[in-house]
Amino acid sequence: MLGAIRVRDVRVEWRAQIERCLDAGLTLQFLNSHEHIHMLPVLFPLVQAFADDYGIPHLRFATADLKRSHGAAALLRGAIIGAVAAYCRRQLIRPAARFLGLEASGRLRIDDLDALTADLQPGGVYELMCHPGHLNRSEVSDPRLLGYHDWEGELATLTDPRAKALLEERGVRLLGYRDVVVDGDRLVPRGHGATDSQDR
Repeated sequence: MLGAIRVRDVRVEWRAQIERCLDAGLTLQFLNSHEHIHMLPVLFPLVQAFADDYGIPHLRFATADLKRSHGAAALLRGAIIGAVAAYCRRQLIRPAARFLGLEASGRLRIDDLDALTADLQPGGVYELMCHPGHLNRSEVSDPRLLGYHDWEGELATLTDPRAKALLEERGVRLLGYRDVVVDGDRLVPRGHGATDSQDR
């Protein structure tokens, strides 16, 4: 945004990353960037153009829910994401999954999952951002990163039988982007038309 990094350099780097994946034989279904950098208004047209050029059907459209944000840093992050999302929505040329989880990012717990899934609409497609994994302290030593992420805690949340029971009770079916297709101006699970999908 300050011009210290040229957009054309970002274009070259992002293309190289996509090409590397394709050269490895991967079928790309989804584009995203670390810390939602692709949502910056100067870069959002780039990511949409790459999706078109390479036939990649989905991209992350990050949004924020300020009423779920706690603390000054979370409120600031949510306000920034909210502002760029409002700007980029006018340029969005494909349907995108409704984005969930920014406010619990890095520390998703059962209570968060409960709150995030309470109002899902039948037939809707939602993306839950989460970071489950195993911590290797020989690879991660930055105290800021350690303070922000609890990979093992999120893994425990997502593999907790209570999480499975909660999702089943609410009729939530877990999908990957390979399981989602565009139907007119919305996303639907593969094999379901816009009128017959009752899953979320």
